[in-house]
Amino acid sequence: MPNPELVTIFAVFGLVFGSFGNVLVLRDSRRKSILTDRSGCPNCGHVLSWYELIPVISWVVQGAKCRSCKKPISAQYPLVELVSGGLAVLSLYLLPDSLLAASLLFASLFLFLVVSVIDLRTQMVPVEYVVAAGLLGLASQVGEAQLLGAAVGAGLLLAVTVGWKLAFQKEGMGEGDTWIAGSIGLVVGYPLIVPALVLAVFSGALSGVAILFLEKKTLEAKIPFGPFLFAGMLTSLLWGERLLTWYTSFSGISF
Repeated sequence: MPNPELVTIFAVFGLVFGSFGNVLVLRDSRRKSILTDRSGCPNCGHVLSWYELIPVISWVVQGAKCRSCKKPISAQYPLVELVSGGLAVLSLYLLPDSLLAASLLFASLFLFLVVSVIDLRTQMVPVEYVVAAGLLGLASQVGEAQLLGAAVGAGLLLAVTVGWKLAFQKEGMGEGDTWIAGSIGLVVGYPLIVPALVLAVFSGALSGVAILFLEKKTLEAKIPFGPFLFAGMLTSLLWGERLLTWYTSFSGISF
């Protein structure tokens, strides 16, 4: 069990990275450089000072508004920062025996978070982030289970994609989602990739049906699947072994 001081350090570390994650999300969405352009208000272009960039606190103190133009600041900013802080703490609890391994796992989960938010905003998947996330996850706990997990993850999602196309004669999930599934497999390994994908597919399908029904959209509507894959991965990291044990207990099928 990590000591409270180390947990606090990781939490703060995660919050700071979350602020950087918002930069990656917005600048990738707008195809802007993260090296040459300073952070500014997306409405009026006001260049932000250091005290306007403190994770969560600046957003709260400013009343969720820009100090210059008084336009509302999206709740995405503190939410991404808080989730990033939680991911840092989660990584420490999952791999408490090695700070390096925990840091690598956090870097992986952080990039998956960034990919998920970009997918939500643009319905596009930056494959370079996905590959980096998978490799960082693999580096945190190298093993045959991780390599098998990648093959199973990519293979299963590709099968679902092909099956959807055959059934409905339309494209379902995109190529980027297959990359995400394979990279998630590198993080969770086999057999945890199985509940991760099952949860992602079922929750994504149910949400898609609800959106199509409530908003009266057609099958052509694009629904980002990356966030569901990310949620499935986190659920599997936390409770995947219990879910597999429960499933095996009544089905007799083991993985």
